[in-house]
Amino acid sequence: MKRILFAGLFLCQGLLSAQNESNFALYESPVFRDEVKTDSVRAIYTANSGRTGIVRNDKKQLVFEIFNERFLKIYTKIIETKSKETYVGDIFFNNEIKVFTETYPERDTKLLSCYIINLIDREEKK
Repeated sequence: MKRILFAGLFLCQGLLSAQNESNFALYESPVFRDEVKTDSVRAIYTANSGRTGIVRNDKKQLVFEIFNERFLKIYTKIIETKSKETYVGDIFFNNEIKVFTETYPERDTKLLSCYIINLIDREEKK
């Protein structure tokens, strides 16, 4: 009986020690100096090429930033928005981030806008 208990204890200890091992490659990015202060990060997407796009906004600005594989900032685009333009949502497809905003220019009218930025070509359009 002691042999069975000893074997079970040895097996449990082996399983627990196997759970503690991990094979992650950690990389510490350089210090990020933020030039534009915004209220929130709305979206973070990474393309197949390794570039990462971040969308941030506040009441008057929409900020697109692109980082390379080593998380160095390679591109920043600041878009001034209208004072009553609000963030609705975003979609990421085919290396493009599409951000949707809405405004109400008149009481019965809703205007939906779409800002598009390509993570590879760094092209932006509305």
